[in-house]
Amino acid sequence: MMVTALVFGVTAASAQKFEFQYHGQSVADGGTVTITAVEDDYGFGELCCATNPSSNPNNGLILKLLDGTTGSGNATLTIEHNALDAKLQWCMGKECVLMTNKTTLDKAFSTTNGIVQVQFDADDIKSQGSLLATLTATVGGETHSVKIKFTNEPQAGGSQLWWGYFSDSDAESGNFDGLGTGAKEDFEAAIYIPANHSIAGNSTIKGIRLWFNRYLPNLTSVKVWIAKSLTANMAGADYVQDVQLSSLQEGANEIMLNTPYPVNGEGVYVGYTVKTISAVFPIMCGGEWVENSFFIRGSQNVPDWEVLDNFGKLALQLLLEGATLNENSAMASDFGSHFVLKGETVQVPITITNLGTNPLSSISYTITTNGSTSTEQTISLDNLAFNKSVNVTIPFPSDEDTRRYEKKLTVTKANGVANESSTNSAYGSLVTILEKPAVVPVVEEFTGTWCGWCPIGFDGMEKTHEQYGSQVVLIAVHARDVMETPDYAPIANTVSSYPSAYVDRLYSIYPEFGEITDYINYQMKRTTLGTIGVSAAWKSAAQKSIVIDTQTKFVYSDDNGQYGIAYVLVQDGMKGTGSDWAQTNNLSKTNGYEKDFAFWYNSPSKVSGLEFNHVAVAAWNIWDGGNVPSMSSFSSGEVISNSFEANISSNTLIQDESKLKVVALLIDQTTGAIVNAAQTAILDAGTGIATASTPSSDATRYYSVGGKQLSAPVKGMNILRMSDGTVKKMVVR
Repeated sequence: MMVTALVFGVTAASAQKFEFQYHGQSVADGGTVTITAVEDDYGFGELCCATNPSSNPNNGLILKLLDGTTGSGNATLTIEHNALDAKLQWCMGKECVLMTNKTTLDKAFSTTNGIVQVQFDADDIKSQGSLLATLTATVGGETHSVKIKFTNEPQAGGSQLWWGYFSDSDAESGNFDGLGTGAKEDFEAAIYIPANHSIAGNSTIKGIRLWFNRYLPNLTSVKVWIAKSLTANMAGADYVQDVQLSSLQEGANEIMLNTPYPVNGEGVYVGYTVKTISAVFPIMCGGEWVENSFFIRGSQNVPDWEVLDNFGKLALQLLLEGATLNENSAMASDFGSHFVLKGETVQVPITITNLGTNPLSSISYTITTNGSTSTEQTISLDNLAFNKSVNVTIPFPSDEDTRRYEKKLTVTKANGVANESSTNSAYGSLVTILEKPAVVPVVEEFTGTWCGWCPIGFDGMEKTHEQYGSQVVLIAVHARDVMETPDYAPIANTVSSYPSAYVDRLYSIYPEFGEITDYINYQMKRTTLGTIGVSAAWKSAAQKSIVIDTQTKFVYSDDNGQYGIAYVLVQDGMKGTGSDWAQTNNLSKTNGYEKDFAFWYNSPSKVSGLEFNHVAVAAWNIWDGGNVPSMSSFSSGEVISNSFEANISSNTLIQDESKLKVVALLIDQTTGAIVNAAQTAILDAGTGIATASTPSSDATRYYSVGGKQLSAPVKGMNILRMSDGTVKKMVVR
């Protein structure tokens, strides 16, 4: 959408000298006046919007001097967004100006009896959409503004309206992106409307609004469909309609159904199918996930329909006729898991969506834990419109026990009356912890020698290592070049572009040094549930197998833990000769890269002789950390030891065993995120490491790897102080 803004310049005194009023009521500074298109007063049947009705202009939008005197000032009108095909005219006083090809106008004005009418009109509206303008006025050094919104869009409570789990606020935020599998395949995606849904259950679907991204040219076919069940191929759905590719554009697309579809109180899926010609990420999604908002399948890698609750909502809305709307209806979205130190309170962000015809000015809520419900609290909102969302923060105090407790937040009231929403509860969990462990962030960079912009990631990783050293785990994951390991394919296949990077598998970023450090610094401050330590040694001098021992400590108790440990072998100093080892370099002699990327700027378009660091040459359990039975039940502060043997006898990527490091990743299997990490060099075999299942009779004391004295050896790595004063390490199996 395009917007034009008006700004007034006016004079001010010590007390407020003037204000904007609409229909005789004061408008808050920066507030919005929304005006819906109507037929004109002249019988021509044209749609128009005007800030002042012809019946009584003073009941429209006016600028009023509060002391009733006359005055003068200056005004600026700026069009912020304009999706209306209409003639625009702005009058201040007696002069009127057409806004043809203009987005900003300045104008001097004077008042009559302390009032100036704001006459801003959109005549002969030919398209559906909206316009937003900002009017700023200054009088005597005092400045105030008002936003003017003209709209020809269906409004809540009218015969037709656009609705979707993907709200208007989600769409306006732009905070959504494409999803795919990193492979060439066709996709089908859908939402579900349950039987007798409170809004859409008895409506008729007249159109489907879809969002597409830059991969639109890679699509060969798009179909929309409606069905009562999901099948392996939606070509046989109850309703199927082909969409002309030439009619689609990047962004929002409104597809009117050739035959409107009555829902009739039955549960239906509404979705679309795209066929592709290459590995693309065409399924747009984002925002906070809510139930029934995202189902997907792919022809190759996702053959069965799956619910995607980690990727937000499918970017899809429906044009409904005859929808049922309550007046005061508010929905809260589920809010995930949060952490709080014992005795403290955490502010939890929760998304509130208005599903009622009345603007939402407040909500009241309660929180239920283990059957006990808190007292009702109230939050004020800024007149949230229908199908708009806002994030609010709600305080959650810690619990007595250091455990995870499920929480239910119930929106009891909307606008001070009983909430009419049928989905008035949201769910999440709160983990009370004893301490805040140090975090070792993990950067997984996705790169390749064929990738012309990957020198940016190469540079970012090296500078990050120089700044943070062992405080951060760096893993360079190569694809489609001589350093690629198939062990990392489950993660690499989720990547949409090169170069890119994951930080703790929570954020997908561009691996430029400044962006990497921003996320590292943020992650180092976050709260996490546990720490992991790692030690490693060659099993024998043949260096074909590595014994890896980890010590994990959680800061809360859990009887149903779902955690795993992934292991990665990384090598520094990898190099080779020939074209396969030459790094493609798009930064060569490229304007704007002389300063920050001097080496690459001054290098040719193919750079040979490089040494590649942090390269993943092997990995185990890389997706979710595998099955670790000892992490299914634990107490706060308990140290859990695990041992793993990594066999590399058939690995042909490794060039120099002395330059290897072992990385251990503690993974939350419920979210896929990396909880914490550790890394270590590999100790030589035969240098004080004994492999045994019983303690040595020559040992006088036993210690954990962390230095805690033990009464007896424990499973995993132990430090032994021998009777002759020497120190050895022993692995107990």
